[in-house]
Amino acid sequence: MVLFVDGDLGVREEFREFLEDERDEFEVKFVSSAEEGLELLDEFCFDCIVSDYRLVGMDGLDFLDVVKSENGINIPFIVFTGDGGEEVAMEALNNGADRYIQKKGGLVSQYSALADAVIEEYEDKMLEKEAERERERMESLMDLSPDLVYFKDDEHKLVRANRAYTQLMRSREEDILGKTARELWPNEAEDIIEDEKIVLGGEPVVGRERRVTLPNGEERWYLIYKIPMYDDQGNVIGFFSVDRDITKRKRFEKELRRSEREKSLILDSTKELISYQRRDHELKWVNKAWYEKFGGENESIEGERCYEYLYGSNEPCEGCPVDKVFETGESIKTEITGQAGRTWLASVNPVRNDDEEVKGVIQASLEITDRIEREGELKRSKKRFENLIKESPVGVVIPDFEEDITFVNESFAQMLGYEKTELIGKNLSEITTEEEFKKMKNKTKERKKGEKESYESKFIKKDGTILNVIIGATPHYNLKGEIIGTVVFIQNITERKKAEEKENFLHSILRHEVKNKIQLIKGYLDLCKDHDKPQEVEKYFTKADKATKESINLIKKVNTMREIEKEEIKEVNVGIILDKIINENRPRAQDKNITIEYEKINCRVLGGSLLREMFSNILKNSLIHSKCQKIKITGKKRENRYLITIEDDGIGIPKKQKEKIFKKGYKKGEKSGHGLGMYLAKKIIKNYNGKIEVKDSKLGGAKFNIILKKPKKTKIN
Repeated sequence: MVLFVDGDLGVREEFREFLEDERDEFEVKFVSSAEEGLELLDEFCFDCIVSDYRLVGMDGLDFLDVVKSENGINIPFIVFTGDGGEEVAMEALNNGADRYIQKKGGLVSQYSALADAVIEEYEDKMLEKEAERERERMESLMDLSPDLVYFKDDEHKLVRANRAYTQLMRSREEDILGKTARELWPNEAEDIIEDEKIVLGGEPVVGRERRVTLPNGEERWYLIYKIPMYDDQGNVIGFFSVDRDITKRKRFEKELRRSEREKSLILDSTKELISYQRRDHELKWVNKAWYEKFGGENESIEGERCYEYLYGSNEPCEGCPVDKVFETGESIKTEITGQAGRTWLASVNPVRNDDEEVKGVIQASLEITDRIEREGELKRSKKRFENLIKESPVGVVIPDFEEDITFVNESFAQMLGYEKTELIGKNLSEITTEEEFKKMKNKTKERKKGEKESYESKFIKKDGTILNVIIGATPHYNLKGEIIGTVVFIQNITERKKAEEKENFLHSILRHEVKNKIQLIKGYLDLCKDHDKPQEVEKYFTKADKATKESINLIKKVNTMREIEKEEIKEVNVGIILDKIINENRPRAQDKNITIEYEKINCRVLGGSLLREMFSNILKNSLIHSKCQKIKITGKKRENRYLITIEDDGIGIPKKQKEKIFKKGYKKGEKSGHGLGMYLAKKIIKNYNGKIEVKDSKLGGAKFNIILKKPKKTKIN
């Protein structure tokens, strides 16, 4: 629709007739003044305005100014007038008129020129509007795009950036326009500018991956596409860039590479032969164990058939698990022995595609030929063991963890007076005392841990009498190596117990009755000392007195030997023991002009009451036999042990005697006793898990090193 404004009615009528006769492309509204035209502009939407310069009231130029400037209406405006010259034309064009046409020439020619101008301006405006709409669509697409979309000129300056770009930079567009990569991406600027130089040289940059650092310090990866932009003469005036964020993809790729490395590491570290196969058994992938098993890494195995390697066959084995997995789609685990005599434990699992179709299999194969042979040998060995147990003179009983008897041999049945069938199924509580059964139950806990043990116990025979035994208990394993009970070896010690009781009785007589009699004899001998006796008789009395003393001392030492085996090891203060022994022996040392140097010791060690006997024997040995003038006693800490040294400046001990001094019964010289003192000293120390040794002393005589364990420190919570 066209608005035609002209104050001359004749012109309006002529143009209307011309349009009716010659041109019917558009509709025209005719008015005589600019004021009427403004009213119609509020009512209708026009595609073009044609106005005369000379109008009543507001002239054409003022009308143009109101339309363009005040109302802001962007409509093609043609000044069509017969008045005014070049000056009016220039003012009209400068004020926004799109064309200036003078009314001259014939009516048809001038109105045809006007109609053509209207159509041209209309079409140009339509093209302009379409271009504007296209720009708006592009702008909208740019701002909706999650990619970084931007334009730069030939000076590397940013001239347009979409919303994603400005949000990433945390800036408004106007704050970053005109900036270069050096200002926007300082860490990566040089590399970015190199890419920009390439594209400004006319060559696109396509698919370049780049890592950048954001203003907040975060690192991201982008896939870069840069396309050159040209002017009408073919000159590069800038470039258009789309940068796609591929950070997640890069992280996924990194994780995938890590996962692939882990998968390879796991598959290559296993001893199992792992392979991926197709339906025809072709090996598409194998792990390192395959290469090591069948010819090394330089020999290609992929493409071969699995059965050629595993089973030494030219065709799939009977009941092939790979074929079964393809048929059923289910995982299979089975043992297969091939023609080559190898036995394999094969685990085969299906690999499916997106349609859940089995497209391949993963097979894990472990050669168990040796294991099968060992199991066979174990079964044979077990059979031989069972036969041996049946014929063994030692009693054997095998209870489970509930103490129910599952096996007995003939010897054990005879020990208790039962038939073997009578004992099978019985609980151990039925053939032992309540106290002993509790002990057995507690010791079964150790068997569950795999511990072996030997201890004394008792059983009740069928006739009700007690059978004293030594039990050797060891874990009972099944073929899988699992502990399922206890194998108990039983030795009858009833006769030995009777002998021990008899021995204890005799020792009791020796310790009490004989000792008392000897003490009585010694008492009478002491009384005789006060009476005059012939010289010959006096000599006999002296020898008798010495013999009684030695007898009493011997009984004490025998008693000590028995106590060693029974003594309880505990924490003791070795300094207190040494103080008492030194004080007891000082009078004897003073009588012999011997000095005892003692550095006060305050240390706790693992020992018992017999430490007193041990230290006393060593000290007396020095006082009696060393012919010394000085005895020195010192102590020293050694990590978890304590060293006590007793040394003298006497005659010392020859090397050959050092090797014999701790042997039972060894004695030298008339003043020697029964040869038990140093023997007992070593026995006592050994019982405390300690050590005693004799060496040469720097003082000139002998040096005894006694090493005792220190008690463990108790942690306080």
